[in-house]
Amino acid sequence: MSTCLQDVVQLWEAQYRLLNTTLRGQAYTVVTEDPLVVTPPILPVVDLTILDQDSILGRIDRLTQLLDNRIAGTATTLYTDLPGVKQQLQSIIDAMSTDDTDLTTIISDLEGIAVLLA
Repeated sequence: MSTCLQDVVQLWEAQYRLLNTTLRGQAYTVVTEDPLVVTPPILPVVDLTILDQDSILGRIDRLTQLLDNRIAGTATTLYTDLPGVKQQLQSIIDAMSTDDTDLTTIISDLEGIAVLLA
């Protein structure tokens, strides 16, 4: 009975490690096979800290930062390109309100915005 219970516990721990690696990017190492020892040990409480940008949560974080940077022009930890789409549209509106408006500049700015949004 105890052998069966140990097998079930090992399967649950393996499933936990698979999800933790996929979602957060936690890396695990098998120290010994018999008995099975894996490091780091499974903790009773885990926060949602992103450990690897290639994990699912890391990829979502990258996409969120990219959108925030490109649309709002916010400098994030991964993306610092400025200005964003909002600032570019505002500069086009400001340029159109002046008398010496150069349409080629406005058209090239609009093309740049279209490329960013495509």
